[in-house]
Amino acid sequence: MTGTTRKEYVQKLDTIKNELLNLLEDAKNMLEYLFESIRSPQIPLEQATQLDKTVRSKTAQLLDLCTEVLTLQQPMASDLRMILSAIRIKTDIERVVRDSLHIIELQLAGPLQEADELRVPLEQLQSTLFDMIEILKQGIKENNAEVLLTLSERDEVVDKYYAETTKKLREYITTHPKQANEYLDLILSSRMVERIADHLCNIGEKAYYMITAENIRIA
Repeated sequence: MTGTTRKEYVQKLDTIKNELLNLLEDAKNMLEYLFESIRSPQIPLEQATQLDKTVRSKTAQLLDLCTEVLTLQQPMASDLRMILSAIRIKTDIERVVRDSLHIIELQLAGPLQEADELRVPLEQLQSTLFDMIEILKQGIKENNAEVLLTLSERDEVVDKYYAETTKKLREYITTHPKQANEYLDLILSSRMVERIADHLCNIGEKAYYMITAENIRIA
């Protein structure tokens, strides 16, 4: 392990794991902005845009750290698995953050003000997505592969929301053609929420591999 002590090497591995946990917390904060934006026309766009930039800076630093450990310190197989998984996970976290920002930019609070049958189910997804992030944090922090498998139950909730909401919105477009653009934005947002859940499941799959060396499908 040229140029570094065992203690320094372990510290760098711990830093990689901690940075993943911090990035997941950033993703949760971005989701908080997302759901805030559907409740109020005072959307947190400036804060969300800044958080997106912060996450991209953090993921770049994480990639640099992973590259340093890979190229200079000859990691063992289990450590190598963690480093490579971290590189892949950081990309999915970036996608969660970026998709959330895109939804915020659509400014949905207006179209949703008079449509509780659409707004309430969307708001209810907040706890589901937050649960998914907490499951990921627990799995990574505790090396708990089994808890990661529970992500699939939450993903099914989001899939059901997407299917039901898309069906309703298509009916609304037919009966309210003058509001078609607003409803199309809602369809797009529903799709992106469903995709956010998929990204979180992808993180779960990579974390599961990191812990067990087994490739699985969660969703």
